Amino acid sequence: MPSLDRRIGSGVFEPEQLTALRQLFEEACTLFGASADSAEADDIALKLLTAFKSGYVDKETMFAALLDSKDKQ
Repeated sequence: MPSLDRRIGSGVFEPEQLTALRQLFEEACTLFGASADSAEADDIALKLLTAFKSGYVDKETMFAALLDSKDKQ
């Protein structure tokens, strides 16, 4: 099961939100060279969901949050 599915768990999301999150997850995995079932992909999924739950909803802001978290590592 891809990391995003595991991270979503029992959270309640609208279908459009899930579609957008899945697209962002796939793009981020490609950008960072992570396979969908890797530990890095799991980390990407967690960061995307955290950003989304914090109110970041547009692609640019969510990617900026991902890149910022990568820079801090």
